[in-house]
Amino acid sequence: MYGYVIPGHRLVLERRRLGGVWFAVAEIPCCGLLARFGRRRAFRLLRREGITRCVLPEQWAEEAAAYGLLPVEVYPLRQALLPGLLDRQGDLQHASAVLRAPYVSAAVSAAAMLLAQRVRYLSLETGGGTVELADMLRCRYGLCAGRIGAAALTVCFGGAPPPGPAICLGPDCARFQSLTYAPIPGLPQDAPEQLIAALFEVGEIKKEEIYVKTIARNA
Repeated sequence: MYGYVIPGHRLVLERRRLGGVWFAVAEIPCCGLLARFGRRRAFRLLRREGITRCVLPEQWAEEAAAYGLLPVEVYPLRQALLPGLLDRQGDLQHASAVLRAPYVSAAVSAAAMLLAQRVRYLSLETGGGTVELADMLRCRYGLCAGRIGAAALTVCFGGAPPPGPAICLGPDCARFQSLTYAPIPGLPQDAPEQLIAALFEVGEIKKEEIYVKTIARNA
């Protein structure tokens, strides 16, 4: 079971069904003299319930980690949504792109194959496995990856993206880029990305049901 930590006026811990999945929901006072005490008590109660992963506001993530509670990761969701995120970049048929990653993983290979079908030029900055990935793209798509000038788009699997249009897909993607989503039936109007990611992870939401409204670089 996932946890779901939300700001409230008083400490409440209960189970709620959201999008077909049961969550251990903790409403925690966000201000006042007892707010910090309430957070700590809620985190201890969640761990006592066997919860280790939570939909969790960013400002409480470090404090929750001390109790063994980690936020639901959003990067698998963003990786699955890459085709739609590329659609938002406009026509890339005659454009160039950079794929940046510390090493070649299955997700990086999948992104490379998708980009090979969308862009004219592709530069691979993918660490170990780059030569094999480039050979595969040449054999399968006839794309000769190499160095390019100014890129129309950079797809990053880790680290801060360079200036210009970018899509962040690594484990640290939420640190550098924020996405907002259209309302999904059965979920709160302002459902956080972590909640959508949790429901996607267990198969209660399909990627075809998810629409990204905005992509913004974090300050």
